[in-house]
Amino acid sequence: MEREETIGRLQIIRRDWMKDSRAWVTIYNANSKARIRKPMYNHLFKSWDQAEAFIARILSAEADRIRQAEEQKRARAEFVHDYKPGDILVASWGWEQTNVDFYQVTDVPSPKSIGIRPIESRYTDKPTGNSMAGFVLPVPDSFSGDRQVKRVNIGNQVRFESYRYAHKWEGREQYSSWYA
Repeated sequence: MEREETIGRLQIIRRDWMKDSRAWVTIYNANSKARIRKPMYNHLFKSWDQAEAFIARILSAEADRIRQAEEQKRARAEFVHDYKPGDILVASWGWEQTNVDFYQVTDVPSPKSIGIRPIESRYTDKPTGNSMAGFVLPVPDSFSGDRQVKRVNIGNQVRFESYRYAHKWEGREQYSSWYA
């Protein structure tokens, strides 16, 4: 016996294993474009009851995944940032050193994007106990680069690169360090 059905993105194939009564279930991603498809699940069960219980758990998890994806899509569609001209953003990033970049909002072209320009920063007198570190503060209206328009993500974050995100500056000095 072999039975195949597709539910959403899941292609479920039920087979009898050889000539005994064990149940064999293979589940593929039906949307896969791979030339040679790899199963998501490929299991043998002692009975069809166990196999059907397993399939029910997989279908329930898939329904949860779809529901979560729809909720995230709706949240992205409904999200509106709260930035206004003059707000300052900070991005702190680096490996073996901490780089700090400040940006100032220049305009708000849409509810989902902002116009920003990089601004200068200055070191404070606050001691760090490290000769290659310091604390920095932004210098508002001291622009050091051209205007960029950036999309604002949920959580009021702005992505520059995979390793560098900016968020609203909270008014505190930022730790900065350098390496040789």
